[in-house]
Formats: sequence, C-alpha cells, structure tokens
Amino acid sequence: MEKNQYELCASVLRRLDDAGVLPGMVIIGSWCVLFYEGYFNTPGYGASIRTRDLDLAIPLPPCFGQKVDLAGQLGELGFVVDFKGRDGYIRFLHPDLIVEFLVPERGRGSNKPFDVPTLGINAQPLRFLDLLLGDTIAVPFRSVNLRLPHPANFAIHNRTVFPDAPPAFGVSALALASPRSRKPLVGHTAGVQGVSRWAPAEGVDNFPDIPQ
Repeated sequence: MEKNQYELCASVLRRLDDAGVLPGMVIIGSWCVLFYEGYFNTPGYGASIRTRDLDLAIPLPPCFGQKVDLAGQLGELGFVVDFKGRDGYIRFLHPDLIVEFLVPERGRGSNKPFDVPTLGINAQPLRFLDLLLGDTIAVPFRSVNLRLPHPANFAIHNRTVFPDAPPAFGVSALALASPRSRKPLVGHTAGVQGVSRWAPAEGVDNFPDIPQ
C-alpha cells in the first residue's frame, strides 16, 4: 500500500469524524484488514491493501443528527462525485482512493439507490450486509475511533459471499484463532437471524480455515 493512499484514507476518516458522521458508519471490505492490526496486536500479523475502495456501511435507519455537505468535505481532499451504473449510485473518486457507501438490502426490489438526504448522497443496498453490522467492535486509529465488523463476522461473511475463494487476506484463520476472538459463534451475533447456519456448531476450534 502506498503511503499517499494510507494518508488519504486517514484524512477522509478524520473529516468524517470531525463532521460527526463517522460514528454512524461501519468500515467494511479490505481496509478492515489493516485496521484489525490494532485489535489483534499479534506478532507477525501482516496487512496489505489490494483495492482502492474504502467501503462505508450505514446501518438502517441512518442516525445522523445534522446535515453534512459530504461532497464539499471530500472535494476539499481532491475527490469528485461519480455516478456508478445505470441506477446512479454515488461514489467519490480520487486517483488514490474510491469512497463508496452501502446499506443492507431490505427485501425484494430494494436494490435501488437508498437516499441519505442528511449527507446529500445515496447508498448501494447489498445482501448479507447485516452479517457485518450485527456485531461491531471499536478500534482506535490515530485520533479517531473506527467501527468495524467483529473479525469472526468478517470471516464468516467472506466464506458466505465467496465460498470458493481463499480466506480474505488471511483474516479468516487469524480472526477466529486469536485469543481475543475466541467466543462461541452460534447465535452470538445479535443482529443476524439464523447466523448459526454459517457457523460451525463446535464453535471456532474446528472452523475449516484454522490449521489443525
């Protein structure tokens, strides 16, 4: 990961926090791997970023107390507004980073852009997002606190959405093997109905990503 990309990401998060909207968002996707480093505090943990996308999920209903000119805030950092696909999902583009906003999909036909008027944006609905939002952790990063999916949820989500792919960035095994993450998975995720069908009944010890 290039230093300028890292610093730009930090500046985006700081802007969102200063505007009072970051606590109402959960960081998902590949950047989680970097931020989990502070949570695990495990020797030998290595994190690399392979995408430009900084994905920010907004739990429903959105909880933002005041209107924020997000386009103006990010525009001062060099981002431009882009409309993605024929439905016109809003995202913010920079040569080093893409910022996108996501919400959980709610039933059939809810895949249209979800308006978030307090931020002046819309967000893209995605399936299975509740699996990431149902159990979150707080991780300090520089001068801000980030909300991330619990590492176990992150690992299960990866295996659910991409069942034939390798564990995402090596987090699946470490997330479930780390002493800080060793807790029963069955029914522990409060925000997800039927999470036990993704989790092994034995808990984390026999999860297939963990070397025996």
